[in-house]
Amino acid sequence: GELGDVTRSNSKKFIRGSTNNRSFRPGGFTDDEKKADAKNSENLSFREDFAFLDLSEKELADENKTLRRLPGFEGANFLGIENPSLTRSNKDRKGVYRSFVNRKGLIDGQLEIDQEEQGTAESLRYIQQKRQNRAQNHLDEEMAELEADRKIAEANAKKISKNFAPMRRQAPTMLNELTKLRNFGGGRSASGNGNRGGVGEFTIDDVLAIEGLDDDKVGSILQRAGGLKVDQKKESKAKSADERTWAVMSRIPVEDFHSQVPDMAIKYPFELDRFQKEAILHVENSECVFVAAHTSAGKTVVAEYAIALSCRHMTRAVYTSPIKTLSNQKFREFRKTFGEADVGLITGDVSINPDGTCLILTTEILRSMLYRGADLIRDIEWVIFDEVHYINDRERGVVWEEVIMMLPDHVSIVMLSATVPNTFEFADWVGRTKKKPVYVVSTYKRPVPLQHYLWCHNKMFKILDADGNFRTEGFRQARLEGKKLERDSKKHGQSGAGRGRWFKLVQYLMKLSLLPLVVFSFSKKLCEELSYTLSGLDLNDHKDKGLVYGFVDRSVKRLQEVDRRLPQVRRVRSLAARGIGVHHAGMLPLLKEVVEMLFSRGLIKVLFATETFAMGVNMPTRTVVFNGTRKHDGTQFRDLLPSEYTQMAGRAGRRGLDSFGVVVVFCRNDEVPAENGARQLLTGKATRLQSRFRLTFNMLLNLLRQEDLTVRDFVRRSFAEAPARRAAPRQRLALASASEYLEALPLAACQGAKEYLAARERVESFMQKEVSAILRSQALASRILGPGRVIICSLPLLLPETRDIPVPAVVLRTGGGAREAFRGGGSMYILVLHPEISPKDAKNTKKQTESLLSEGGVLRQGVTKLGRSWSIAAARAEHIIRICKQRLRIEAESVMKPPRSRSGGGWGGGGDPVGDAVALLINAEKKAKKGGSKVWGGYPGFVEMHPQKDMKIKDLSFIELHRARRHAQASLNDMGCFGCNCESSSRKTNLEKARAAMALERRISRLKSALSDDRVAMLGELDQRVAILQALDYVGPTREVLLKGRVACEIGTCDCLIVTELIFENVLDDLDGPE
Repeated sequence: GELGDVTRSNSKKFIRGSTNNRSFRPGGFTDDEKKADAKNSENLSFREDFAFLDLSEKELADENKTLRRLPGFEGANFLGIENPSLTRSNKDRKGVYRSFVNRKGLIDGQLEIDQEEQGTAESLRYIQQKRQNRAQNHLDEEMAELEADRKIAEANAKKISKNFAPMRRQAPTMLNELTKLRNFGGGRSASGNGNRGGVGEFTIDDVLAIEGLDDDKVGSILQRAGGLKVDQKKESKAKSADERTWAVMSRIPVEDFHSQVPDMAIKYPFELDRFQKEAILHVENSECVFVAAHTSAGKTVVAEYAIALSCRHMTRAVYTSPIKTLSNQKFREFRKTFGEADVGLITGDVSINPDGTCLILTTEILRSMLYRGADLIRDIEWVIFDEVHYINDRERGVVWEEVIMMLPDHVSIVMLSATVPNTFEFADWVGRTKKKPVYVVSTYKRPVPLQHYLWCHNKMFKILDADGNFRTEGFRQARLEGKKLERDSKKHGQSGAGRGRWFKLVQYLMKLSLLPLVVFSFSKKLCEELSYTLSGLDLNDHKDKGLVYGFVDRSVKRLQEVDRRLPQVRRVRSLAARGIGVHHAGMLPLLKEVVEMLFSRGLIKVLFATETFAMGVNMPTRTVVFNGTRKHDGTQFRDLLPSEYTQMAGRAGRRGLDSFGVVVVFCRNDEVPAENGARQLLTGKATRLQSRFRLTFNMLLNLLRQEDLTVRDFVRRSFAEAPARRAAPRQRLALASASEYLEALPLAACQGAKEYLAARERVESFMQKEVSAILRSQALASRILGPGRVIICSLPLLLPETRDIPVPAVVLRTGGGAREAFRGGGSMYILVLHPEISPKDAKNTKKQTESLLSEGGVLRQGVTKLGRSWSIAAARAEHIIRICKQRLRIEAESVMKPPRSRSGGGWGGGGDPVGDAVALLINAEKKAKKGGSKVWGGYPGFVEMHPQKDMKIKDLSFIELHRARRHAQASLNDMGCFGCNCESSSRKTNLEKARAAMALERRISRLKSALSDDRVAMLGELDQRVAILQALDYVGPTREVLLKGRVACEIGTCDCLIVTELIFENVLDDLDGPE
């Protein structure tokens, strides 16, 4: 029969959606099970795409197998992986079918076939057979071409694999050539005895060194060191899925732009800038784009091109803006560009042409559509986010994150933003969330350069030129004029606001042809007051007055008669007739739109506005004036941020009309900003994009209605969790590798070694807290840890053997440059005496010392005539094991100075302060080894200082800390390992094995904690909020949304719980609609 017209039964539900609908599955939200489902549905789509071929099940399977072997499809990894699994995406499969049609001319007969399809069932069967025959005739040829491509790709893959093999076998050279040390634990036998896991051996130093490294280096070490066999396929798959960088910032050639895009969707009468051409090329390829450029640089061109492509493809584009003012302006602009029939506007209170190809929405409206599963979402090809940096807004920034995460996979994204420092980071989060690469296109070139001035004592002083050079002299002269103005105002009793000065400023700018101008004031009341200061100024001639009166009168006809007589309407009409306007949130929306349109037509020359006018509104203005540089942000008064200043100042300068824009800071009394503050304001960095994600009851109720998306998934994929999510794949690999190493690590022969080391760490932890408390007080540090004080220390980085054999040292300097000299945050300089070790260990120590010399950790080193080594090194609180009563008489400052002479590898010459200090320390060491009970750290002759008797400390908390350490040390002394009579080498080996196991256990614990949900603070808040919803009967015991919850989902403009309770308590029954 005949096919009737397809009509939409409920247009409002089609556009706005309904709480009865399920939302669309967000793009990029796929776990392992969902990936399998997607794979199954993808195979089904493949069968549907080729259903017209009427192939058998076996033939379909063979064709599917053939397609999975083709080059260029997702899942390919040729870097040495045998038999790579190549899978073609659903989109690519459809592309294969389209290539069949395009190459073999099936389209030529499409019109005939479509006409025949309207006939009888017999004709339809004939058509199906005709299609089958045509496709089958050319399928073999197409498959042959693709098979040839596959063979070429596999040949290239073998070459790549061969080239990358040496790189995979190459061991990292970091940490003293970690993988070369394979002699720990008795070596590897052919039968595998002595090594449980079959991995390569490494030393305790290597294991302990991972404590100070980041995850990237540690993961690399644990994966590849010592011959550990990592599942390369698994690792490559994880990297391709998660570790890849989803933000792409690379220049593409645009010299042949017009040959690459011969038939542009929209043509411009001017030559496009480079960044515009790059962005358009990405849009042509249906790729997501993030455009970061200065205000008025021309970012809207990219948005217009995406909309034009939607018009050509007969799909839809959605343009979102943060404020209604920008939405209204873009609505007027786009209607002129694309026609009234193709552009619609939907805000909270207005709906114009909702069936248009391009819909201009606020972000909250789009979020509501996504949650309510509006059918209109199916038609959307592009979503354009203008002023993306508005994500930093504390109250509404969360909406941007919600919308980006909720967008379905078939929607491509264009993001427009001012220049921000972390553009790449934000784009990477968007790409990682949507599983699509995001191409970053940015430019720091401002099409119309700006010149910045101060207005002081009726004069203008340049403080920043068009090249970005800060003019210090002009600023100083302005401050002098400001002081003169203050004296004159006090002498003559003039108002600080300077009404006459505003009048003179406007006249001055008008004489220089610098109108129109926008004056930014940071309160609605101040905007109104400043407009009164120009009561005697008339900037319009009779012709302009007539145009203003006619336009305003026609516009307010839509108001009721009583509303036309409102004082605000009369005042706007009166001011506009004289070329003056006011724009702030306290005005009627109609009047704000009237002011915007009059200003865009040049009928308003001076506009007093709040900062919301600067949010993306493209209005022609030559000059911008700031009525001060401080604002109230809802919490406190503060200085403007550089990004806020740049956003508002960027309105100055009209591209194609002005050679430069003028920005003026109006100085009132003594509010001239300090020079450093002004430099920071004018030349400082923009504010970074930060996550403002937070849980709201409306969000929870909407997400609890979804089946494919959980609230926990939503929280984990927020911008706030982007760094953790980016690091998770590496952490999982490092966790698996560390667990394998721990299992393969040989056990210590002494089972009490780990308990002994744990007890020793408790003692060291208490000691570190004591020393830190001393160093925090300058008086205590100078008295207790002053020059000459003997300490017992352990410096693992400098002297690895001191982990178990601490050494004596003498303090040279506390604070006073040590922190700056040592990158690790040293708090003192000490002269440390190296232990007496073997020549082999001395050689290793020399290498480590030379490395620390280059990093600033060691100031100098040397060897005495008797062959004893020493170093002057930076130390921290955790390095000190004991503070001794002994104090040596040394010339500390002379020791710190560079040497006057050197002989060979040591220090020579009599009377050398360093040699004398080392000699005193050696003699004290000999005496300290004699007699006394055995103590941790050795040297029983070095008696520890008592906090009350020797240190003279009366602080009770410090005394309690000291007692706790003494108690822990007594427990340590009672342990068997402390007085172990094992052979020295055996005891050292046992301690090394135990320490290695403890280091890996700590790392595994940290990695597990980083990968667990416990680190996400909002998940705890989630459970609390759900409990509240359950207590109020919004959510059931199994977290199903109940009736009250469904009502609350309909409320998105205010507190949904309060309004819902008012509705269910019948509080609103007696009120009429307007009330």
